[in-house]
Amino acid sequence: SITAYGDFTNGYIQKLRCSQYNKIQITNLGIPAANTHQINQFVNYPVFNQFLSKNIQLIILQIGTNDANELDYYSTIGVNGTVGVTLKQYKINLISILQKLSNMSTDIVLSYPPPIERDKN
Repeated sequence: SITAYGDFTNGYIQKLRCSQYNKIQITNLGIPAANTHQINQFVNYPVFNQFLSKNIQLIILQIGTNDANELDYYSTIGVNGTVGVTLKQYKINLISILQKLSNMSTDIVLSYPPPIERDKN
């Protein structure tokens, strides 16, 4: 997972905090193996706001990697057990997530997912 272990002692979140000498508060809300449908549900739960500072200056959002999983024809479960999402549904989910987050901060950075290589076998 891209988000796994980010908050561990030697994880990338802790390294970022240390590089800024703890001048900034960083909250990692990454959910391993979640797609935009699941994240959209999460941001609409009342408990979501409990994780966030009241004074959010910047939100960096990187989602979509798990949405790109190929759908299994019979079960709709994709590679590694993650449910894939159609491009149309991804767009709907992303807009909904951004609408919710735009109420929390005027500055939102969208980060593209890393490229996905298909097995050519």
